[in-house]
Parts: sequence; structure tokens; C-alpha cells
Amino acid sequence: MPKNMLLTAVAGLVAGALVAAPAAIGRDGSISAAGRDDVRVAGKCTASSTSKLKLSPENGKVEVEFEVDENRVGKVWDVTIRRNGTQVVSRSARTRGPSGSFEVRAVVSAGSPKTNVVAVARRRGTGEVCRATATL
Repeated sequence: MPKNMLLTAVAGLVAGALVAAPAAIGRDGSISAAGRDDVRVAGKCTASSTSKLKLSPENGKVEVEFEVDENRVGKVWDVTIRRNGTQVVSRSARTRGPSGSFEVRAVVSAGSPKTNVVAVARRRGTGEVCRATATL
């Protein structure tokens, strides 16, 4: 088979695979299947920061991703995540460059029948609060 025909065939196979299985590319360069069952919501912040919350089914559990973007590097936030009223995450996070944001990820047990997640971040020093709620 001539070289350019082989390249065309390979390109077609790659394009077909991408259409058949949508993927998401994470900040760290990891690739994961884009879930149609994911729930994504924008949070609300009391000042100029932004936040978002994503819930994804994962092998009978729920992956939680909470992101806050302040556009300032090195700022510390205290983060709490509750699943169906029970605290499942409590930690601090520091905004990082280049975007001045952080992300807290956790895999939690699924609720019955639904999983309601409330994520709250409070900025040390200013008291700004970001909050997002989602149900899967």
C-alpha cells in the first residue's frame, strides 16, 4: 500500500474512534471518557471568583470535582464537601498558576436513590465564599 494511502487510512481510523468514543482531556493531560451522565453546575461566589462542580458516576460511586478560579496564585481556601448531608471532604487548597485556580477531587459513595453534593470553599483572609450544589 502506498505511504500516503496508509496515512489516510490511519487518519480515518483515528477520527472514527474519536467520534465513537468522546473523550475529555484533563489539566494533567489525562484522557477519560466523556460521560453523558455527568452533572455540571456553575457555583456562586460572594466576590469575583468563580466556581463549578461536576459529578460523574464511577463504578457504583460518584466522582466529585469542585473547582474555584480566583485568578490569583498562592491564595489558600478551606474546602468542605458534603454528600447527602454528611461531610466527606474537609481540607485546604491553594490556587496555582497559571490560572489562579484549584480543584478538589474525591470519589464518594453513591446516595440512595440520589447523590446530593454541596461543595463550599472559604478564602482565608477575605472570607469570600464559593458554593455549588448538584444532584446525580
